[in-house]
Amino acid sequence: MGRVTNLSLSSFGWSMQRNQEASKRRSKRRGVLLLAPPILCDTWMRHPPIPVEDALSFPAVPRRFAVEGRGEREEGNERACRRAPEHVKAHIDAYLAACDRDMTVAVVCVGPEAGRAAVEALSHVEKVGHGAIGGFAHLAVVVQDNVDDGRSAKGRVVRLETQRHGSASLLGSASSKDVQDVLRAQVAALISSGPDRPTPLSQFVAADESGCVATGHRMPQAQGARGKSLVEDALERMTSGATSEEAVQRVMAENPHADAGLVGADGIGNVFGENSKRVMRRPDVGHARRKQGNITVEVLANSIGPEGQAIADLAAATAMNVMSPNKPNSSLWLVMGTPVEFDVEDVIVVEEVDGLAYISCVKSTDPLTQFEDREEVALIGPQTEVVWADGTSMGHCHSEPFMVIDKGRLVSCDGQEFYEVRYRGSQPCRPADPDQIFALTHGHPASKQIWRSPSASDFCFPEINEQEMGPSNMDKAVEVLPG
Repeated sequence: MGRVTNLSLSSFGWSMQRNQEASKRRSKRRGVLLLAPPILCDTWMRHPPIPVEDALSFPAVPRRFAVEGRGEREEGNERACRRAPEHVKAHIDAYLAACDRDMTVAVVCVGPEAGRAAVEALSHVEKVGHGAIGGFAHLAVVVQDNVDDGRSAKGRVVRLETQRHGSASLLGSASSKDVQDVLRAQVAALISSGPDRPTPLSQFVAADESGCVATGHRMPQAQGARGKSLVEDALERMTSGATSEEAVQRVMAENPHADAGLVGADGIGNVFGENSKRVMRRPDVGHARRKQGNITVEVLANSIGPEGQAIADLAAATAMNVMSPNKPNSSLWLVMGTPVEFDVEDVIVVEEVDGLAYISCVKSTDPLTQFEDREEVALIGPQTEVVWADGTSMGHCHSEPFMVIDKGRLVSCDGQEFYEVRYRGSQPCRPADPDQIFALTHGHPASKQIWRSPSASDFCFPEINEQEMGPSNMDKAVEVLPG
């Protein structure tokens, strides 16, 4: 490559001198390229020049050009470059392109709902992080279709992409079938960064029908030592039998000065990521890995604040939470008026009537449940087991609402009269909805209106003739309540 010969470092930034005559008048006419910090330095007659490739390796990103001349101040890349020689303009454009086109986050997931996990991970990064994020995104998943005899057919690659708005527009750009395929896929690779990256966006994520995928951050599409892009090189090695660890490590070993980090998944579900030696010298790199059984997620990130490692950890934890085998898969409704009892263990007791399951009682070791006073408590949580009335376990609770109890009964959960308790269970059941619960426990859905009455806080329920409890007789029911 050529060398920058018309850029010099001054106390104000970069001076671009048109010619020797212009240099004599540079106090009146000069173009200043503001960088923070200024590194792309060559010298005009005072210091030896440095190669452009060394200058382009610096991670600083120029934000603007400022041109001062004849008492006027102009701003903008075009106006600043207009005063530089053509070959200097070319080097400046190359520098800007290199700085503004790097990729900042890569996520590879293997497990149930891997596509959903990757998108959720990106969404959380966009909500929390700042920097080169929220622009382009490209997601590639491998979907395994089942044939008529139940066997898995050969996989197929489904891709979604967007140039703007990241995760918010990624799924909206696809057909409903593609979205469903993506969300249920068990292998997914996603890359994202700022807006308007070079097309085709598929160059940043390599995927194969065998279930192998490879992507990365910084410049994973750059040509490597073997004459092909880094991601394609890693994918080819995996499809030829190498594990993801072997493939990625070999590519990085052969390209130690590449401005890239790679992460790949092979056909048997192994995931591995690694940065080049050059990228490891950056202070803003994040690398996170989570594994639970056969579920794995790996994240590489850079140039996203507030802190690269925290961003990578957030993305990995989010994806793992989506794919976790311990996430809740069932729910039951907890309604106001449900009995609350003090016991030697924390359990939610479930009964079934006419095939409908409902929470009949909450038992807790919390000492506050021994008193008749109104209390604000958190009786159920991850430590709470969900059991049938005969003691058979149904699973463990995944919800932890803020509860108000009074006189041994539930008044509210998170300020609501009914609350959906989520749990992971091994025994499926058909949950009753709140209306059905009121009908099962108090004889008529209309009795729900009694529970909502302000005077019902003492939970002293009068005996009412059920034949008179039609919806049109609700006022009669409320009138007989005490107080």
